[in-house]
Amino acid sequence: CLHRGTILCTQGGNKRHLKCPVHGITWHLDGTLAGLPCKWDFPQVVPEEFSLPEVQVGVWAGFVFINFDPDCEPLESYLECLPEHFEPFDLGNRYKAVHGGKILPCNWKLAQEAFMEGFHIAATHPQSVEYTADTNTQYDVFDGRHVNRFVMPEAVASPALGDYPQQKIVDAMQRDMTFYGKEKITLEEGESARERMAEHARQQYSKASGRDFSQLSTSEAVDLIQYFLFPNLGPWGGMATPLVYRFRPNGDNPEECLMEIMLLFPKAPDGSHPPAAKPHIVDLEQSWHDVPGMGSAADVTDQDTENLKRIQRGIRTARRPGAVMTVYQ
Repeated sequence: CLHRGTILCTQGGNKRHLKCPVHGITWHLDGTLAGLPCKWDFPQVVPEEFSLPEVQVGVWAGFVFINFDPDCEPLESYLECLPEHFEPFDLGNRYKAVHGGKILPCNWKLAQEAFMEGFHIAATHPQSVEYTADTNTQYDVFDGRHVNRFVMPEAVASPALGDYPQQKIVDAMQRDMTFYGKEKITLEEGESARERMAEHARQQYSKASGRDFSQLSTSEAVDLIQYFLFPNLGPWGGMATPLVYRFRPNGDNPEECLMEIMLLFPKAPDGSHPPAAKPHIVDLEQSWHDVPGMGSAADVTDQDTENLKRIQRGIRTARRPGAVMTVYQ
């Protein structure tokens, strides 16, 4: 409120106007003044100038970005290479199949960093090394300002396992990912697990969406392609893991944060896809498995959550200043 600073809205919903609960001063939804009780007692107020302040707003791929800095650069230049890189993936033509969130026991920056590299896979997610080439992950930084990316090869065993049998790679993927179905996939002699699973994925995407994904590259079909847009958005490219991460502080508590995961699936051409999922947020003591639709991704994120408890507490007592960084990863 422009009178004494009262918060006008405390939750989402639908309103015809914005009314201060203290004295009843009211604004239209476009921010212009609608009603000023005891107008005679505000001779200094010019109604045409007593509008709520505006913020900068931009839209990309169905996401709405809000910036409170009136002098910020346009969203189009801030996004840098992101629109070009995501043009083949058409995020704006997808629907939100799952929207889960969890309060995590750590600062939002610690949580975000935990999901930006593959070095932790072997120790934290040992079940994944049979089909994830963890330390062979490619890292890219674009223009050095707001966008980076990693590409983590899937349907390839970790280099630590050496010459791992191709059939075992397939078996492990089917064990952990319901997407590949219950019917056992058996490789032919000399057949590559990576190419077979990519072809299977193309067929699944096409069948589920009613669109033709036969031209999808192997990497786009199976690899983990995660982008990061500063400061807190993690949209994934490709089709293998149609995720979006978002990290935010949990109110004013620096010891906790809110991590959200959204799954974006291609819309059906005839509009028969389900309506957008509503956010389902779980608290500190609950599991990601309590979020409907998370599937096997809940196993991975629960493992990361256990780590984050230790990191938040441990970093408070660390004697060595700063952190030790790897040269590449």
